[in-house]
Amino acid sequence: MKTRSETVEHLRALLIKTAEERGSLTHPDVIVISQKLDRLLNEVQFKNTRSIMDSFWHPFYRYMSQGGRHGHLYGENQY
Repeated sequence: MKTRSETVEHLRALLIKTAEERGSLTHPDVIVISQKLDRLLNEVQFKNTRSIMDSFWHPFYRYMSQGGRHGHLYGENQY
């Protein structure tokens, strides 16, 4: 099974080859490959962004859940 990175590289190479063979970036075959590549890149970017945001916010949520300022908003007792 290919990794996402390998699949991205495969689709890029296929896109370039198909565009050269068809002689047009607007050929339907090229567009289909381009759309597949776009979807995959969007998935990869979303996953990477989500991972970065989770690591950024994790300490804040831990602080709040342990009774930090306004901790009661996150399930802790107000008093």
